[in-house]
Amino acid sequence: MIRFRKMHAQGNDFVILGDGRVPAPPVNTELVRAICARRFGVGCDQLLVLDPDPECDARMRIFNADGTEACQCGNGVRCAGRLLMDLRRTSRVRLRLADRIVVCEEGAHGVRASLGPVQVEATREDFVDVSLGNPHRVWFAPPPEDELQNPVRNMEIVGGETESDIWVEVFERGVGRTLACGSGAAATAAAVWARRGAPAPLAVHMPGGVIHVGGTPENIVIEAPAFFVFTGELDPDAIVRAQAPEQPA
Repeated sequence: MIRFRKMHAQGNDFVILGDGRVPAPPVNTELVRAICARRFGVGCDQLLVLDPDPECDARMRIFNADGTEACQCGNGVRCAGRLLMDLRRTSRVRLRLADRIVVCEEGAHGVRASLGPVQVEATREDFVDVSLGNPHRVWFAPPPEDELQNPVRNMEIVGGETESDIWVEVFERGVGRTLACGSGAAATAAAVWARRGAPAPLAVHMPGGVIHVGGTPENIVIEAPAFFVFTGELDPDAIVRAQAPEQPA
């Protein structure tokens, strides 16, 4: 049996395996898809796996619902940070991701995560391409339908903005439409900063809630609540057997 925890940040939900103290159970693509399946498994946007790390409180691997592995997940970072701060009874933890170390702390609006550098890769009239360890395209106009159906990047679609607030819809590569995305909030802020010419605090409103973004492009910071939902145990063989049969092409 595999013990797991379910958490969410603004409705962006995660199943978490491990706690960074001992190696987490191994997973493969088939098991990841089964755990993430909404009606045939536990159900989540992404699976997070926490393993021990010699320099940080944990090493975190991130798996999308389709079984692919991601390098960054801002809301997942904050959920894992919330879990580790509670377990270790501390107000600050460090997580190693695929390409960087991030820091989580207690903040005025919930869990504050310093995600490190963000890079603007391209600026066009309708969109801005941003990298935060994972690729984003922030649209300031309706995107083409084919990009919505087969996104090559995570997509944020801006629906309105003021000086201090912006409203966004999210489509995550390997997952689909989600209620929120932490790295997407950071990417949106970086895109707005690039268009306006300077960084400034921004409240990013998503269907699941608000994420506060600050810092600079050298170290972008996101902050919002993260919530524990429940714990459980799963039988990896049973949950794989329980999946819907493959449909013929």
